[in-house]
Amino acid sequence: MHKALHRNRPLNDLPCYATREIVAERLPLIFPEGTPNRTYCVRELSASTVFAALYIGAVEGAGIYLGPVHVYRMTIEQAAKPEDAERRAYAANILKKKVHVPGTRWYADNTREPIRDETLQDGLVAIGAVLRREDLPTTSGRPRYALKADFATLFDPGLNGEALGLAIAAFQAKHLSRSALARVSIMLSGAAGNASGVMVTFPSGETRQLAPGPSSIISQAVVEVFAKMFLDRPAVIWLSESGNKVVACLSG
Repeated sequence: MHKALHRNRPLNDLPCYATREIVAERLPLIFPEGTPNRTYCVRELSASTVFAALYIGAVEGAGIYLGPVHVYRMTIEQAAKPEDAERRAYAANILKKKVHVPGTRWYADNTREPIRDETLQDGLVAIGAVLRREDLPTTSGRPRYALKADFATLFDPGLNGEALGLAIAAFQAKHLSRSALARVSIMLSGAAGNASGVMVTFPSGETRQLAPGPSSIISQAVVEVFAKMFLDRPAVIWLSESGNKVVACLSG
């Protein structure tokens, strides 16, 4: 088994340094098509947020927490410094007023809200990848976010190949809801992405071509499976989709 799952690093040690590029490459693997609010979990701002959390050691159980300020004040030059001493200094100093971090900033101060509301609250916290302190007043400006430990492990640069795939699968099984896993399964099956669309056979024997996508797969299952199992004389009266408001209509 991979060393990342066995090594006994002191509790005050920081996670292995991982570049933002590594984080950006792995997020779409961890949150595949079909994941709720996936955009908030895989975009560049999400990679920057996860990177910053790893950089300062904001991981479950470490007693260190991330705030949006750690993300939007990060610079290209600071992010390229992997030494633990540099990382700790950044984590300690960034919360002080009028602290200047040398270099080119990743983001402006007005990125605070998208980081907090979209990337964290509606994205990574909602999906179960990030935990949020609940013992702070909502008006408190203190950092309150930390990566779940099993989520943070997925960005160890030494974790690759089959070991990475198994770790990602274990995380998904634990943290994605049943409905989310079902949506992911549909997308990964390839049916939802078929460029030719989804062919539905009505009880009458007629067929209709629906646009590719998860909703068409669901419609197909309702017509071809559910209707036959639970209705005496199934018939399709009305079927529509977003791009075609009337796919089928039974006229009187």
